[in-house]
Amino acid sequence: MNCFNKHLISLKAKDCYRSLLTGEQAPGKFFTHKKKKSLNLVSNNYLGLASHPLVKQAAAEAVLAWGAGSSGSRLLGGSLTYHKELEEKLAGLHRSERALLFNSGYAANTGILQTISSCFSQLFCDRLNHASIIDGMLLGKTAFTRYRHLDMNHLESLLKKQAAPEKCLVISETLFSMEGDFLPLEEMLVLQAKYHFYLYLDEAHSFGGYPDYLEPAIQQGYERMLVIGTFGKALGGFGAFAAGSHECIDFLVNTSRSFIFSTALPAAVIAGASAALDVCANEEWRVHRLHTLTSQSLDTFRENNFNTGASASHIIPVIIGGNEDTLRVAAYLQDNGMYALPIRYPTVPKGLSRLRLCLNCELASQELEPFFVALQEALRK
Repeated sequence: MNCFNKHLISLKAKDCYRSLLTGEQAPGKFFTHKKKKSLNLVSNNYLGLASHPLVKQAAAEAVLAWGAGSSGSRLLGGSLTYHKELEEKLAGLHRSERALLFNSGYAANTGILQTISSCFSQLFCDRLNHASIIDGMLLGKTAFTRYRHLDMNHLESLLKKQAAPEKCLVISETLFSMEGDFLPLEEMLVLQAKYHFYLYLDEAHSFGGYPDYLEPAIQQGYERMLVIGTFGKALGGFGAFAAGSHECIDFLVNTSRSFIFSTALPAAVIAGASAALDVCANEEWRVHRLHTLTSQSLDTFRENNFNTGASASHIIPVIIGGNEDTLRVAAYLQDNGMYALPIRYPTVPKGLSRLRLCLNCELASQELEPFFVALQEALRK
């Protein structure tokens, strides 16, 4: 149809067109496409749990015991023992009163923010928050303002203008998915103590990989806080959750459309996530190895004058600039056995196109040495 083709032609002209590359083997250290094996530098499987034997076994046993699906929404016959047990486990892990499962991180943010925004007079959102957060706010009817990325002074200046800042909601990721930098949590908590706003933290990319990061917020309790996490990153699975007070979770059960009108997660997904949490607790070396590899890699990038922005995590952007140049660099790397994909506008601002690298604990530092060489050569070309 012409209305579609015109748009696609425009995207191609701007080097913004995307297409699917389909892998031919299970995700892991390598990505195989058209029978070519490349080092996988884009996976969210940060702790290598997607293919962990215990995780796979738990998921397989759950299918045999419970079947392939839950056969209903949580409010209409689909709320089963395994959902409740994982929610209790997550609540205990976060030391919250309750937790609630969602079908994805996107479903959690859109479904939660659409409904809880009605409880607040104003929303404040970090400018680089995930698209699902923006969409959730747009679905709600409460006015929102985007403050400068990680700028606590700018946020405070906005809060000062509010007649009742305690009726405001502040929303932030904990680890930003395109920048690799962290929310200065303690600074945010100082502001919260001063202005008494409600705090919404999305820890999709820090959950599991940075188990101590959230501790200062947890110690303050959940009376004025809601935490969102996912299973699709460090846990290597699928699904999401919210952890908070009993009243907040009960409110979501009764009002969140993405929860109410979705078929409940199947047993295999729940069992896999639960097993992955156990592996995290019993195999702490995975987190330590990820952190060591991150530190070594960031040092190498900076010693070679690559622009990695303010990254302080295993998510490392290599900022190149223009769309065309970024595509050419990515293509060169793929030709040389390195699966590193381009991130372009509108996912990131114009002029800041990049390769977004995601390290995981299964990678060895020596395996990244050819990547650094190939990247330098690509940039020279």
